[in-house]
Amino acid sequence: MTSGSATERFRAGRTSCSSTREWQVTSWGSGRTETVVQVSNRPGRLLKAHSMGRPSPGYQVELLDPATGEAGAAEGEIAVDLSARPVGLMTGYHGHEERTAEAMAGGFHRTGDIGSRDDDGYITYVGRSDDVLKASRSGGTAFRSRIAA
Repeated sequence: MTSGSATERFRAGRTSCSSTREWQVTSWGSGRTETVVQVSNRPGRLLKAHSMGRPSPGYQVELLDPATGEAGAAEGEIAVDLSARPVGLMTGYHGHEERTAEAMAGGFHRTGDIGSRDDDGYITYVGRSDDVLKASRSGGTAFRSRIAA
């Protein structure tokens, strides 16, 4: 018997249960306590290695430039556009108005997760926004996970 969770066995390529593997592959994505799965690999779609998938139906997902906060970055903070607020997104943090305002700043629900988007719209998780290093002289931004490699 293989030890570890089904996810660990799947990641290691040792799962013997095809139905478990099928479920994990088709439902793999990114969701949070604050929202349901906002990025996913849906059945019938191309799966790309290391990618979380593409925005789920009903979610307009943007990558916000870490320096400017502008939408449309190739790599940046994963955010849900609030102009067409998805049904599965929380209304706020109960009793924490300041935290809610920070998370919903600029018309986006800011996840704190950093991702990159390829030319086909697939998003890959890079790290957390609190792992960002700013190069003050050049004005550039680097992510620790990219430096450590």
